[in-house]
Amino acid sequence: MTDVNSSTVDTPSPTRLREALPRASVFTLALLLTVYLGLSGGGFDIIVRSELGLVIWWLVLLGALIGLLPRAPLPRAAWIVIALLAGFLLWSWIGLSWSSSHGLTLATVGQLSTYLGLLALGICVVATDTATALLGGLAAGIALVSGLAVLSKLTPSLFPANDAASFYATARLSYPFDYADGVGEFAALGIPLLAHFAGGARSLLARALAAAGLPLVLLCLAMTVSRGGILATVIGLGCFLALSPDRLPRLSALAVTAAGIAVLMAALLTRPQLRDSLRIAPAAQRHSMLVITLVVVLACAAAQALLTLAGRRVKRPRALRVSREAARRVAISIAVLIAAAVVVAFASGFAAHEWRSFKQVNASAHSNQYFRLLSLAGSHRYQYWQAAFHAFESSPLHGIGPGTFRFYWAAHQTIGEYVQNAHSLWFETLAETGLVGIVLLGGFFLFTVIAGAIRALRSTEPAARALLATAVAGVAAFCGAASFDWVWQIGVIPMIAMLLVAVAVLHG
Repeated sequence: MTDVNSSTVDTPSPTRLREALPRASVFTLALLLTVYLGLSGGGFDIIVRSELGLVIWWLVLLGALIGLLPRAPLPRAAWIVIALLAGFLLWSWIGLSWSSSHGLTLATVGQLSTYLGLLALGICVVATDTATALLGGLAAGIALVSGLAVLSKLTPSLFPANDAASFYATARLSYPFDYADGVGEFAALGIPLLAHFAGGARSLLARALAAAGLPLVLLCLAMTVSRGGILATVIGLGCFLALSPDRLPRLSALAVTAAGIAVLMAALLTRPQLRDSLRIAPAAQRHSMLVITLVVVLACAAAQALLTLAGRRVKRPRALRVSREAARRVAISIAVLIAAAVVVAFASGFAAHEWRSFKQVNASAHSNQYFRLLSLAGSHRYQYWQAAFHAFESSPLHGIGPGTFRFYWAAHQTIGEYVQNAHSLWFETLAETGLVGIVLLGGFFLFTVIAGAIRALRSTEPAARALLATAVAGVAAFCGAASFDWVWQIGVIPMIAMLLVAVAVLHG
């Protein structure tokens, strides 16, 4: 006889498993890609990038052949970004005909092929049920790598290869990329992602874990003393808050984070040997900082969990309910204040003074490295950009050839320094691929940010709008970092950007 109650037993059904498998697979893929590239020197090495590109393209092709990919019909916006990036790849390949180095140009083409493959993979796997999983995997990967970076400073004995691999001596946190600014800009991309989950995830555990990751990622950024990372953070958070729905939970999560990072910064700044010394800091300073970090991380997780529980059980007061019209008025007021500040800066001569400071070769030396944040000295960037623009002027239509800026710099530089990149994706693209190249690559990112922002603001579904806001904020943060550094060559950072582009053009 059949048990009449057997049908009521709560067991995982095949349907539920089939629904959960794509989310788990996408989350794991994003996490593993971020951690693998992050711990492989950031993916700067051409061998690492090339091997990854082959694997990615095989995944896309096999998935398409067996009918698993793409998981949803591709909208027009997806085809546009694919066409723009593929057009830039093709133009760079054509650049072999005028390049002064076929080897460097082919290396650039291979790099772009990997990025195009990552974009294609992201577009193929993103659907309504997997977009959150993709962002979650990226957020978890960035938090994990940032946490390991902080540990390399606080427990250096666990990272014996770190000192041997160092390219240049610096007190700033540079593990695992051996480039402090790159680590800071990588961490900056994770801040809007973690802020999204800390203030908007459905699961209480997910909110607590994201809240725990935020101060850790910010501490990583702070220890790099990266001005480019700070710029990317400001841009990313600004876009995230401007586009997000129901900002109160997100502002609450950021307030918890602000309190946590304030404690961590106070602890860091009072430990000068940990902060500024090229040598390993005394164990007392390192271990006490580690304990404080763990306490703050756990406290932020607990505080966010309590705030979430309170928000679910206590009805929000009428004064804290902000209509879309009221939010629009606040946004306009903030924009007016920013515009007024810009006008005052130019009228008072402050902007001219800071521009002269930026053109200086280096910031003034100081025993406390955090004083570099008070200076806008460009660390040779003005000279790099000037040379890149002159290279563009020498061949404005097609540029001097992909990957060959280093040759133009070596022939025309006046400061006695060897560099490979112009420390700005936009200036370097202009120099190496001319007007055609900057229209294609610049159009790729500009279209993503504008189209994603418009769709976020027009969306009537809060969950979809939140995901779009997060993805667009991450892409905008990448664009800010790429304006002042060579993050395009640090493979893990463009990889994150490509996957965020996929969410920005597909979800909603």
